[in-house]
Amino acid sequence: MEVTEYKEEKRSLFLHNYIEQKEDVRSFYNYALDEAAYRQRYQDITEQTDTREHLINCMLDYHRPLTDTKAVYDNIEKLRDPKTVVVIGGQQAGLLTGPLLTIYKIMTIILDAKQKSEHLNVPVVPVFWIAGEDHDFDEINHVFVESLDGMKKKAWKTKGIQKPSMSQKKLNHDEMENWIEDIFVSFGETQHTVSLLNLVKHHLKQSETVSDFFAHLIMAFFAKYGLILYDSGSPLFKPLCVPFFAQLIENVEAVQKHFMLGTEKLEQAGYQKAVVTSKTSAHLFYYYKGSRMMLEYEADLFFIKNTDFSCTKEELLVLLKNNPEHFSNNVVTRPLMQEFLFPCLSFVAGPGELVYWAQIHPLFSLFQMKMPIVRPRMGITLLERNVLSYLDMFSLEVKDVFTSVYQDKKENLLRELTGHDIKKEMSSFYDQFSSFHQQLTQYVETIEPAYHDMMQKNYLILQDEIQFVEKKLRLRMEERISVERNRLRKIEHHLYPDGILQERIWNVFYFINRYGLDFVDHLMKLRYSDQFYHYFVKI
Repeated sequence: MEVTEYKEEKRSLFLHNYIEQKEDVRSFYNYALDEAAYRQRYQDITEQTDTREHLINCMLDYHRPLTDTKAVYDNIEKLRDPKTVVVIGGQQAGLLTGPLLTIYKIMTIILDAKQKSEHLNVPVVPVFWIAGEDHDFDEINHVFVESLDGMKKKAWKTKGIQKPSMSQKKLNHDEMENWIEDIFVSFGETQHTVSLLNLVKHHLKQSETVSDFFAHLIMAFFAKYGLILYDSGSPLFKPLCVPFFAQLIENVEAVQKHFMLGTEKLEQAGYQKAVVTSKTSAHLFYYYKGSRMMLEYEADLFFIKNTDFSCTKEELLVLLKNNPEHFSNNVVTRPLMQEFLFPCLSFVAGPGELVYWAQIHPLFSLFQMKMPIVRPRMGITLLERNVLSYLDMFSLEVKDVFTSVYQDKKENLLRELTGHDIKKEMSSFYDQFSSFHQQLTQYVETIEPAYHDMMQKNYLILQDEIQFVEKKLRLRMEERISVERNRLRKIEHHLYPDGILQERIWNVFYFINRYGLDFVDHLMKLRYSDQFYHYFVKI
């Protein structure tokens, strides 16, 4: 494998300005992105000894069904040391781990924790936050596979009107196994398919919920690097969250006020808000009649729209005490809960997260917290040899695919290939042939009039031969156009499907199936700079 840096030309303005540390964006965060900021952040982190001990015990219980890898438990034990901090980031529990960007975020967390531990000479461990409390199954229930018409979504459909979190959503193992086999058929059989499919099915059997399945697969590839998982929807961790849930309930008015303040500040700076909520949002979810539902707050009452649920702060605090597993954060309060639970040196963010963290900045000060350093995750586009060969055929560079250069060259090429109107151009040859044969017939008949019928048959035979040439020429042209178009489609589908980065569409198991179970390890061994670039990796 070979890695090269690529500075995205189409990266969002906010991301660009943040990486460049422009003041209008920098003001939304407590820390810069340099080494001095990391040292300052390390000094600023409050030792959370009370929470840590309970957190460690829960971590041990959570990981036992997932892995027996020593590196994971060593890192969990390191958290007992007040000097230990974490690099953290998270994602939804996608089926078959979801899009590639999830893998790249985990890689960034692990690599950044290792680097910062060496630079600061302190223990820094990697933590991945599984958004198991999320209930939007349609966002994670699919994998994209390639078809002639583009990238096709293959979803696992379930029945029922309830919307449990992914940590509570039970798996139908037979249905899921059939869906997985269908996905692998789309990937195509290779020398690695049987062993990889057996690995996936093994972890499926060990899993009860969607979130469990995700955790098992992530551990299969990253446990050796000491990655620690935290499932926000797991009942194991809910008692740890009770004190901060109580603070959020008690300060519900201030939470919404500070959120609106952050939203206004972001918009005044000329940036579009990333999170939209109702004016009455309490920024908490509650399990009600089998579904995870948003709590609202107005006129001193918490309520759930279109239901008969309502209660006072005091009543909701009692429900929290009795059933903490019924409560969960929304996108606004999740970062605050993360800061409450973990000694966060830095948070690894995607482009969208970067914006909404800026939007919620005032909420950290409301709870006497500082926002950790927010570090953009790495991005990668994987380059397969056949796709690179097609680029060479068209005299294209990889970076051209993400710009107008590619579209311009593609249109010119297809125009050249389809520039011949075979029927129109061949008609002139038919006219010339007809005129020539008519003259030939007249000449022959002046010598032997009895050859008239023979010359008519000769005309039809020669006409058939010319028509045969036209047919072959037409088929050849169509074949050439088809081949070129298919190659162009392959470039688009693999590198920039539907104008979206590969990492947001393609699934890692396609590449593991083609290149082996150690594919992720090979990615981990590559040298990436500490700059915030996108990378091209030649496979």
